[in-house]
Amino acid sequence: MTLWTNFAKTGNPNTPASAANFMPSQEDWSQFDIDSQQYMYMSNQEFSMRSHFLARRMALWYQLVSYRRRSSYVCDQCTGNQGLPVPPLYSVLFG
Repeated sequence: MTLWTNFAKTGNPNTPASAANFMPSQEDWSQFDIDSQQYMYMSNQEFSMRSHFLARRMALWYQLVSYRRRSSYVCDQCTGNQGLPVPPLYSVLFG
């Protein structure tokens, strides 16, 4: 609870009082950065910093978005798209 109230008051979950003062096993909540992709894992038993939240699930979306960006497929039979590229997945599902 300390982390949430600190964040509401100051925008930083670790100040003015670190949760480690109340729970010795508690880690400070590190600021997110794109390289480590750390996040605070919270459960009834532990609070700890972990990295790459749901990495396998996120990898699927990363691959789909990357594939879509590389695609140059244009649907000639679709109406209303004015010749804009159509996602291949859309074409497979509805095509």
